[in-house]
Amino acid sequence: LDLPVPWSLAPKSMADLERLLPQITYPCIIKPAHKEDWWSPKFAGLIGAYRKAIACHSREELLEYFPKVLQVGPNVLLQELVEGDDSQLYSINMYYDRDSNLKGYYSAHKHRTYPIHAGQGCCVETVKDEEILRISMETALKLRMVGLCNMQYKRDKHGRLKIMELHIRNSVWSYLGKASGMNLYYYAYLDQQGLPYPYPQDYQTGVKFIDLKRDIKALLAYRKTGEWTLMQGIRSWKGKVVFHILNFTDPLPFFADLWFELVQRMFKKTATAD
Repeated sequence: LDLPVPWSLAPKSMADLERLLPQITYPCIIKPAHKEDWWSPKFAGLIGAYRKAIACHSREELLEYFPKVLQVGPNVLLQELVEGDDSQLYSINMYYDRDSNLKGYYSAHKHRTYPIHAGQGCCVETVKDEEILRISMETALKLRMVGLCNMQYKRDKHGRLKIMELHIRNSVWSYLGKASGMNLYYYAYLDQQGLPYPYPQDYQTGVKFIDLKRDIKALLAYRKTGEWTLMQGIRSWKGKVVFHILNFTDPLPFFADLWFELVQRMFKKTATAD
């Protein structure tokens, strides 16, 4: 369909990889077909600390990591590494009615992710970007999209947009839509029930979503790479903010998440002691 996406290959064996080597450009990444494929003790034993993706900057690095990854799980993807830092990440959430008419959308800029450089948006801000909207509408038309959808982008070092992911849902940080005046889940419900829904024509920019637990971890990691300081990160929390989980009018999810985190840490300490 001539979509602006990174090249992707799916070798199942070392023989497959050898055959595909002439097509591969560098840098590239190795990643699991399904993220849970690497949630295995084998990964730590063979490769080290968990990563969502492994960057390979040369043929030698690829040939070093690929046989180890195959031992963790055979369903692996090779993909072009779109160079550029995390400040070049963008996303758009959209809703199309049953006739594939765009009925609402909002775009957002991911300032930070966790894990850094290959993770989930933990500091995200609503923005306007006409190029992203145009490419997203063209893509949705080619795919005959209906319902909720999400497209995630990265601008490469030449300023070109590449679609990194496409989902038939909205983002994890969908609270941002409601906070900015574009509550797509609610409008989708009304539309699918055949109820009237006065869609707003615009949304508020500069509204931020913060996943506080992940964002603190991200800032500590970015500080080591020199991309963010803690003070810059704290200043970026100013303005209209909606938090993931943390809500003073509904505190139970926050305490449940805190309890889960403590139990997880205790389990890790016990496993290490054993």
